[in-house]
Amino acid sequence: MGLKKIKKIYKFQSQFYDLTRWIFVWNRKKALIKLNLKQGEKVLVVGCGTGYGFDFINKKIGIKGEIIGVDYSSHMLDKARKKINKYKLKNIKLIQIDAVKYIPPKVDVVIYSYSITMVPEWRKSLENSIRVLKEGGRIVITDFSEINVPILRLLLNLRFKKYGVNNKLPLKKELDKYFNNIDYKEYFLGYNFIALAKISNNFL
Repeated sequence: MGLKKIKKIYKFQSQFYDLTRWIFVWNRKKALIKLNLKQGEKVLVVGCGTGYGFDFINKKIGIKGEIIGVDYSSHMLDKARKKINKYKLKNIKLIQIDAVKYIPPKVDVVIYSYSITMVPEWRKSLENSIRVLKEGGRIVITDFSEINVPILRLLLNLRFKKYGVNNKLPLKKELDKYFNNIDYKEYFLGYNFIALAKISNNFL
């Protein structure tokens, strides 16, 4: 699915995204906790949407830290801005751009929270994100996988395809190219997963 189609989908979904997303996307908070965020860290959120977790991240990294939120949908970013203003969050920069085209400054942490499966050029986006990680930096990805129950897998895969979600990405295999030790775990019979890895000085 192309970016224009995805943009159209999220223009519509932005109206009720935060009200309904909890039904479908699970373990986002668990993924953030796994990062063990520290004061002063710079965090890149790829496909930040309406800004889920900004308040949690902001508290962990403090006033010396920074959040860079990237998303292709201006409507989702509008919702994120309202959330930032509502909770008076500081040091957050929002950028509307194709995730593949954005190369940020060096960061300590990269987060993909139910976003990478909707990036058409996901491998390029992932590589760009890994390349800007500082030594000792971490990346966490939480997203949909393929549930182990055949009938549910069929139904979910049809739904995911309708909305441009590619839940069949070989992400674990791709991460193995860059990291020696990956904490990868599936949940809810394979419905979703969390992958956490730390960059080392052998990445070129």
